[in-house]
Amino acid sequence: MRGEGTIGADQHGVRRAAVVDLFQLVAAGSDELEDPWAHRVQRRILVVLVLTQVLGGAGVGAAAAVVALSATRLSGSDVVGGLAPTGIAVGAALTAVSTVRITARAGRRPALLVGYLGAAAGTVAAAVAVEIRCWPLLLLAFVPIGAASATNLAARYAGTDLAAPHRRGRALGTVLGATTLGIVIVATRGRT
Repeated sequence: MRGEGTIGADQHGVRRAAVVDLFQLVAAGSDELEDPWAHRVQRRILVVLVLTQVLGGAGVGAAAAVVALSATRLSGSDVVGGLAPTGIAVGAALTAVSTVRITARAGRRPALLVGYLGAAAGTVAAAVAVEIRCWPLLLLAFVPIGAASATNLAARYAGTDLAAPHRRGRALGTVLGATTLGIVIVATRGRT
């Protein structure tokens, strides 16, 4: 069973067509369809994911330890310190919803990019808040920082996208192990 459809125009305005064999799509990733290109791309994706998960796990692990202490110290209130992790949880929940919507419309990469950029913006805002000693801004900054947590969770599954069915568990385990490594690095950093 074959399907055809136009995929757009090239630089000279010529329309190009894509021919898709639906049986190959169904078999993609199976043992019968060993594609060297897919294996190379899968390995490259796993390397990038492992690096991002180590850094993301370290960042989320460090943030979990620092947010409440920072908010408590800046505000002088234990109640405000308790609101800090709540801001991160709210940010993670909001990011989870937006990540699903962006993924459905534009794919996984744009969704992860938006999540990580949001987390980076929150981190910059938190650094500014600490520098100017403004705890309300710090609490607001924790909401986009929560995007890092949700985005890291979503990124884990990208490792299974091109993996053959019998290799998906190993790919996911590799990415999960990298997250754990990042968290352990942060947890043991001061204990040498």
